[in-house]
Amino acid sequence: MRHAIFLISAILLLFGCSNNDNDAVQEEQIRELKIKSFTLSKYAPGNGFPEHTAFFFDEDAKISQIHDYRESNPGKFIQDISYNDQGLILNNDWLYVTDNQTEMFGHIETEYNASNELIEMIEYDANDQQENTYHLTHYQDSIQVVANLNTTIEEKLTFKFNPNNLLVQQDVIPADLISFYRKDYFYENGNLIKQQTTINSNITEIIYRYDDKINPLYTVLNNSYEQLISIGRAGWYKFYPNLNYFYSKNNFTSYEGLSADDIITYQYNDLGYPISGEKVIDDFTLKLTYEYY
Repeated sequence: MRHAIFLISAILLLFGCSNNDNDAVQEEQIRELKIKSFTLSKYAPGNGFPEHTAFFFDEDAKISQIHDYRESNPGKFIQDISYNDQGLILNNDWLYVTDNQTEMFGHIETEYNASNELIEMIEYDANDQQENTYHLTHYQDSIQVVANLNTTIEEKLTFKFNPNNLLVQQDVIPADLISFYRKDYFYENGNLIKQQTTINSNITEIIYRYDDKINPLYTVLNNSYEQLISIGRAGWYKFYPNLNYFYSKNNFTSYEGLSADDIITYQYNDLGYPISGEKVIDDFTLKLTYEYY
């Protein structure tokens, strides 16, 4: 489950501008901070080491690495993502790091057509043996993925987009053709306000509410929805990153549907960007941490 690049304003100064004008321009330029890292940490009572997922970004708002720590493992899982000169994903290497030892346990290679559209991903295991392949077909408002798992099992996925290029639906038709999975996304003013999940005939909904501050992760996902597919879906069988915080232009402060209303409290810097967030759910605490260039 995995398309507009970080918009950087360039303001030309004319000779003879006043100091006030210069200050205004500098302030406007400073306002566009670039996200460097985003971490989700989950703390539970009695756990000395939290579970957490950390996203790292380059200065073009592309995901460069994802670090995943689990309490039951002594090390960490890393997705190490490399790009070509056009900013397209070339490889996604899966690493497991313990102490000073790094082990590769798989990787993904990609192929693009003449229009720079992702058309194929091949997944290899630790012995460089082909495991799974993903064939992508691009339509005007959707991308279809045919996943051949272990060369024999086939799943079909469809990602649909609205005219604003926002993801509005994900369908998964598994190999058994019995179960059915779909997610529908509903937006208002650039924010995801409702997420509806259908599994067979069972439907659940999550309703989101937002602050009026800048979400620095919004441009990351809009950078390329193909990242959602290649980084997210192909990693599904190893570990799947939580991208719910990336979908909207503002930061969601609460959501309801799966349980009682969950509330996130943010701390912001002087420019209105979040630097941390926290929510307490039952017996654990989730902390969000943001770092900027």
